[in-house]
Amino acid sequence: MFQGENESSDQDILDLVQLYESVLKGKSKAFFDSEQFEEIIDFYFQKNDIKKAKSTIDYAMGYYPFASTIQLQKAQVLMFENRFHAALKITQRLLQTEPLNPDVHIMQGNIYDEMDQYAKAITAYEIALQYESQKDDVYVHMAYTYENWEKYNEAIHALKAALIFNPENTHALNELAFCCDFANNTQDVLKFIEQFIDNNPYNYMAWYTMGIIHFREERFEEALYAFDYTIIINKEYVPALLNMGNIHFYLEDYDKAIETFREILNLGDNDVFALSFLGNCFKCKDNFNEAKDYYQRALVIDPYYPDAWYGLGTVYQSLGLHKTAISHFEKALKTNNDDHSVWFAMADSYSELEETDEAIAAYHKALEFDPMNADYLKGYVLFLREHNNGKEAEDFMREVFQTDLEDVDLHLVMAGLLIDSGKASEALFHMVEAREIEDDAKSIFLEMFPDHGDHYLIQEVFG
Repeated sequence: MFQGENESSDQDILDLVQLYESVLKGKSKAFFDSEQFEEIIDFYFQKNDIKKAKSTIDYAMGYYPFASTIQLQKAQVLMFENRFHAALKITQRLLQTEPLNPDVHIMQGNIYDEMDQYAKAITAYEIALQYESQKDDVYVHMAYTYENWEKYNEAIHALKAALIFNPENTHALNELAFCCDFANNTQDVLKFIEQFIDNNPYNYMAWYTMGIIHFREERFEEALYAFDYTIIINKEYVPALLNMGNIHFYLEDYDKAIETFREILNLGDNDVFALSFLGNCFKCKDNFNEAKDYYQRALVIDPYYPDAWYGLGTVYQSLGLHKTAISHFEKALKTNNDDHSVWFAMADSYSELEETDEAIAAYHKALEFDPMNADYLKGYVLFLREHNNGKEAEDFMREVFQTDLEDVDLHLVMAGLLIDSGKASEALFHMVEAREIEDDAKSIFLEMFPDHGDHYLIQEVFG
């Protein structure tokens, strides 16, 4: 935001920072103009080293107390520290001498946005638009504020405006896809992107954005088509390859998914996500040795990557090595303790080991983080039934059905529990509800309750 028109190269800035730090240590002598200080401070911001940014601002203001950009950088630090009113005072003071400076209005907008004063933030950005030549950046700021304000249609309008001013603004394209998840005009956005591509056919980010929108709407063929064009234009754009691989994986075309994820590795990018996804693919093909190899390669790159620890745990679980599986699940939870899928997998392994108390605790954790997950509810209730806690299971399911959750498996689980307790008339209701949802309800029921195969309701309801 604060760099001048003639931005230095990355190496030049790195050399400048190293010189500055050498001066601070007394090993060198040098003079820095205000623009060089601005670049050094921006470098620290980009590295998220706020402490060094703050100390450099204080140092620079000793030489250039009236440099507006350095003062704005100080306001930015104050904003990071949640000292909003102190940050606003700096912008208000600057506006007295530089009322036409768009960066001051943009900073005011950023501060108001952080204060959840969204209307004031939008007003500040609108003023900035009058004076800023790079209007697309201002519109993106407006879009971020509208998103925080949960006004997604307005955010989309701002992002469209950004792209009209600058078709190469990748932030605007990315945010369009994000807003589609919350707005009610996905088709309108797709129409805009299609027109945008007509005018900018070689903009790979536009194709990628179109792919993301189709992917989220589960239009997989259209998504693959868009991602294909993304890769044709930019063969090294890893996010498109990752999403293509994910679609093939979701469609259970594991060989195609493997081919796609390996393309990422062939680019020389040992991407931890690609390696872990490859592990998932080979696990689904029951090639457990290959799966373990890819998970372990992912962990060499990132020893704390929870998905790889979880993947390894599920491999050992499939091999019946439940104690080893649990140890890997525990490592996954060290990094991401609220991952409900890990807790549920751990519950399954504890169940297999007949460690009842630990299994119940793990089921409770999974349901704590995802209380409406039908698979978790079914797994927990069937576990209770298996351990002769049918009454507790039935009471639990009655609470579940106080919610609006509609799921064929849960209706069938409830029916089975009610048959257990001799409540056939209630069981009939849930069986009929399940039949209305799923034609194959009978086989699902018998898989869960083979001991009820001869019950008269089976023939009465399912035929």
